[in-house]
Amino acid sequence: MSESVVRGCVLVCHVLYTGLEAEQYIYAYISDANFIRPLGPRVLIIGHSFVSRIDRHHLRSYFPSYWIIKAVGKPGAKVKDIRDTAVAHIYTFFPDLIYVQIGGNDIDVNTTPSLLLFELMETFSYLKNLGPFSLFVGGIFPRFKPRHIGADEYCRIKSFLNKQLYFWIQNFEKNVFLFY
Repeated sequence: MSESVVRGCVLVCHVLYTGLEAEQYIYAYISDANFIRPLGPRVLIIGHSFVSRIDRHHLRSYFPSYWIIKAVGKPGAKVKDIRDTAVAHIYTFFPDLIYVQIGGNDIDVNTTPSLLLFELMETFSYLKNLGPFSLFVGGIFPRFKPRHIGADEYCRIKSFLNKQLYFWIQNFEKNVFLFY
């Protein structure tokens, strides 16, 4: 699944920057005394355990060398964890693009799908309003052996959430994109 996260993120990043001339990133520099860094797009990948298991060297091979990539994953991350992690890294990394991979760790036998949907929508709206970046969301993955809930019920809730998030994003949010 880590490979799926990488491919989804790479697809999103390349879609966003298609049409931009690479030279504007390669030859653009900020010079501050002894500090020089290339101005490549800054990509922040945030999510659950799948993101934490991404091999950083393998990840780099998917992106042009002038892109600045940071992946932060937390095993067992829930929506609140993802929000807190994103906020902490937005103000220190200053990304141009954020890719959030939802893990489905919030889904269990006590889940009320409409409340979880509201929490997801609120989180993505909040993150989007923090800065001038594009926000991409990887939909909730299927799980064949979910914890604390039957596989059929997990899939039913996952499908509901992905479809409702897609509808909400398409109709009400700009610069937020969902892939599932």
